[in-house]
Amino acid sequence: MVKRKAASAALVLTTGIICALIFSKPAADAHLQHTALSSMGDIEATLLLSGTIEAQQVYAASFPVSGCVSQIDVQEGAKVKPGDMLMRLDDTLIKDQISMVEAEQEAQKLKMQLSAKDWEILEQNALSVFDGMNAKDLARMNDALSDLTQAVGDEEAQSVWQGIDESFSSATQSSAAQSIQQLQLLELKRRTMLKQQEQYALKSTITGTVSHIQSLPGSYVIPGQTVVTVTSDARVARVTALQNNVSRLRLGQEASIYIAESGETLTTTVARVQSAVSAQSGATAQMVVEFDLDEMRSKGYLEGTAVKATVVLDRRENVVKVPLECLYEREGESFVCVVQADGSRHWVKIETGLQDDFYIEVISGLAPGEHLVLYPDENGQANIPAGRLSQ
Repeated sequence: MVKRKAASAALVLTTGIICALIFSKPAADAHLQHTALSSMGDIEATLLLSGTIEAQQVYAASFPVSGCVSQIDVQEGAKVKPGDMLMRLDDTLIKDQISMVEAEQEAQKLKMQLSAKDWEILEQNALSVFDGMNAKDLARMNDALSDLTQAVGDEEAQSVWQGIDESFSSATQSSAAQSIQQLQLLELKRRTMLKQQEQYALKSTITGTVSHIQSLPGSYVIPGQTVVTVTSDARVARVTALQNNVSRLRLGQEASIYIAESGETLTTTVARVQSAVSAQSGATAQMVVEFDLDEMRSKGYLEGTAVKATVVLDRRENVVKVPLECLYEREGESFVCVVQADGSRHWVKIETGLQDDFYIEVISGLAPGEHLVLYPDENGQANIPAGRLSQ
């Protein structure tokens, strides 16, 4: 009985000693609590932008002159290319005026008894009339030629022609010379009218699909009024970026476009960066960034499909990096608090470089494998935010 009690007492004593040793001995790595290691690795700085898939080009076709729609040459959904006819205005009036000028030319040629060869020479050199004009007359002629939006027969245009005609008549006393100059003037009028007639025919300037026809045959349209919309088949991801991020964006930067609707990710590059002017303020606080997308892979997505673009702004490979939580900023300089093997701590000034969402590059001042205090305060102690203590 005595032996059993002695054995039990010895067991209790031994257990107590072991527990005392376990719970009283400080952990070997207690001084490393709330620290992180500096390490070697890659850093990739990215910019996340939101936007939509849009047509690369949209041509809002309009006439430069007023008139009634006489013919629509396409239907919605039709494929077109540059130069294809879209719509025409009634050009009966200008056709009649051209015919009148041509009839006057023929009468003048008969009057002068010109051969076909003589007329060809005169026609080829019609614009030589400019050589004999003074600066004032030349300016008036240039105004008449450039002002192609004015309707033929307009009083102002007619007065210009009349003034030029009068200047020709007073410039020479030779009836033969006057007849030749009159023919040159008529040919100049005819060419100008033909140029104006082209404005009654509306052609596509891009390759794409007719997405909308906004006018019907017989409807009256005014200059600048959109009558046909053509959208290119090529697609772009169009996103907006704040003005302060523009300096970080460059053409050709790698990007991935995530399409939430399908879960697909397309790889591309920055294609264009341009100002986005606010309709309310006129300010350019934002910029539009475009990424060209592979037509075969993106054509199934409707315009307006939401996307997220991740642009790779810069990349560093195999560099020393530390968690952002270890950084301590003071008077514009960066420091980390290094924990030594004996538990002592000291501040180290570092030169930093590129950073991503979690790490920052250390250009100089620190080697990999150092233990650094997380969220250091001015005393080098870990000041872990309350929400992070359990993480």
